Parts: sequence; C-alpha cells; structure tokens
Amino acid sequence: AVSLMLVEFVSNGTHALYTTDLELSTNVTAMKIPLQVYHGKLHCQVEHGEVRECSDSNLDLNMGIISVTESRKKHVNITNLNPVNVTIEKIACTHTSVNLNIEGLFGPDGSQVQGPGPAVDKQGKRILTMPP
Repeated sequence: AVSLMLVEFVSNGTHALYTTDLELSTNVTAMKIPLQVYHGKLHCQVEHGEVRECSDSNLDLNMGIISVTESRKKHVNITNLNPVNVTIEKIACTHTSVNLNIEGLFGPDGSQVQGPGPAVDKQGKRILTMPP
C-alpha cells in the first residue's frame, strides 16, 4: 500500500526564516525530516549603518553634494541570511557616471570566497551566488 502525506505550511508573515524538523514516528521506526522555511530576501548595510532588507525603501545611498572633479565611494554590505544559496542575477545603475564594483565575496567564517572585480559584465549582468 502507498500512502501520500501532504505538508501544508501557512506563513505567519513575510519574514519567516527558520529550520525545524518534521518528526515522523511509526510502530517500527522514528525519523526527523528537516524542514526549512525562508523568504529569499537579502539584507543590506550601507557603510556602518543599520542592517535592513535590501528591498527596504528607506535604504539610503545618499552621496551628498559632490563637486565636478570629486569622486565619492560608499560600501554596501549584502548579506544572505537564508539557509540556501541566493543568486544575484543582475545589478544595474542607469547613470553612466556610476561604477559598480564587487570588493569580494566572503563566507560566514570571514574567508574570501571570490576576489574583487566589476559588478556587471558588458550585458549588464553578472551572476553571483551568495552562500548562506
């Protein structure tokens, strides 16, 4: 005989992010099945500011007043809090005076996984996979 079990998850919000076990016990065995719930969102931190979801409308990259010959840089730390890899498929800025560069991709232990380089290729795309 074959039996099918349906597990239905009802989220209690858009920020669900956790790992738990589905415990299954029978008369002959017991097992734990890992259950991961995550939102897939990335978190950003501008310079030393507050860490927020990158989609937060209050995320501020204000460069201030810049004179004609002046150049200014701001660092944005992008963090993946999800338990799975998240791939950045496109990063773009339509203004020609803005250059996007990746200073590096670092693992959870702080070790550098990928070195510095341009954030986009000639087609405006560069796939970057961020581990958990």
